[in-house]
Amino acid sequence: MQFNPGYVPLVLTQSLSVARLVPVRLLVATAVMFVSGLAYDYVIETRPDSAPLVIFGNTLVVVLVQIFVTHTVVSGAGWMAGRPKRYPVMSMIGQGIILGLGIFAGLIALVLPGLFVASRWFIAAQILILEDVTAMAALRQSWDRTEEHWLAAFVVILVSAGGFAMSLAPLALNELWDASIGHVANIFFNGVLGATQVFTFVAATVLWRALSPDENRVSDIFD
Repeated sequence: MQFNPGYVPLVLTQSLSVARLVPVRLLVATAVMFVSGLAYDYVIETRPDSAPLVIFGNTLVVVLVQIFVTHTVVSGAGWMAGRPKRYPVMSMIGQGIILGLGIFAGLIALVLPGLFVASRWFIAAQILILEDVTAMAALRQSWDRTEEHWLAAFVVILVSAGGFAMSLAPLALNELWDASIGHVANIFFNGVLGATQVFTFVAATVLWRALSPDENRVSDIFD
């Protein structure tokens, strides 16, 4: 297995550049993720009996936001013209279950295998959204295309994981010190988590473009 660490700074810098092309839409996506996260926390805390329905609703929101962000990026960057015509919501939910089980199994093994699997399947959702393939085919193609470039995906996943870890900090404050500021911090860190997830969707779309069969040269996207 080969590594191409040069993609790491290129993917991150190009993702920031693309984000600047469509800032309003990405802010809207972040706001939706933020509100969804707050609603999820509130309902889970006040109505734990509704947890299954709330989890499904939050998952649906994340899937719709990922589709929206993916199409926003390719349209804003000029990589695909026209309005999005395909919303494979159920296929993405099914793919997400398979991906989640694979990552969970890897995390149980030794943590790093889980992150490796997540990196190899990093662009599966983008392949499913933007190409005419099934969910399973998208997973296989993501695995193949990231053979030499999964390190870039790995770094972006770590950035997102950092945001997720930050979102857990106020919960720890509440439990350990019963600090009222924890509730305020929780709102802030829910926003941070939403922003990191949206950035992850942007970066995954950038990497998808770079690793597409007809765009498999770094100069085609990063020049």
